Amino acid sequence: MAEITPIQVLSSALPSAPVANENFVAFIEQGKRIAAEAGFRWTMQLDVHGVAIKGDVWDLRRLANDGRPTPLVLRNFATCEDAIQAMEARGVALTGARADTVSVAWQDLIKAYAIEHIMVRRKGANYLSTASNALRFVANGVSKGTLANDRRGSSLGLPNL
Repeated sequence: MAEITPIQVLSSALPSAPVANENFVAFIEQGKRIAAEAGFRWTMQLDVHGVAIKGDVWDLRRLANDGRPTPLVLRNFATCEDAIQAMEARGVALTGARADTVSVAWQDLIKAYAIEHIMVRRKGANYLSTASNALRFVANGVSKGTLANDRRGSSLGLPNL
């Protein structure tokens, strides 16, 4: 009988990385196509703080074509410091956790969500600004794996995107 090593036990206990769901991929690809048709570049160059540089931001008012002169932009892809502090207070944050940029998959989800809700569902730019902040908040915990099990031991069953 073959001997099982501690590495094999550990690796079998760890969850495997999630495979992108075909619906997720289709949603992102649809968002990319609609963004390109509307004249928006999908890829945004971010600074060290997770904020898109000046030429790469999306003007949500222009995207919504709402006629208001003041721009409202989608540019922030940083994790939320508030989320880190809240998780630390609950004892579920990694020690020394710091603000960072959400993963590319989360960035794609936020952008596709923006396209879907403004261009297809005709939601307003203000709604989208609030929703993108909420998605970043959730991404903070999920992308770091800190929300998978809270102090009470309950599993939220959230994938790492």
